Amino acid sequence: SSDVCSSDLYKQKGVKHVSLGWSGSTHVDVYRDGNKVATVNGSNYEDNLNSKGGGTHTHKVCVAGTDTCSNTTTTVF
Repeated sequence: SSDVCSSDLYKQKGVKHVSLGWSGSTHVDVYRDGNKVATVNGSNYEDNLNSKGGGTHTHKVCVAGTDTCSNTTTTVF
């Protein structure tokens, strides 16, 4: 796929969030750490990890219902 995914991390009241953006497909499945967390229409997604502290997380987007996926991004808190 030509989809390119980017991620930015931030904390809100100590809770981890990852702001994802991508180009290409606009109907995608969002994966965090290998598990599907959402199906999105659009080109961005705010992932609330509902956890605090450190850690490393990976994200990618795939054309909904397929194995055609973007690059994988890694965020380190």
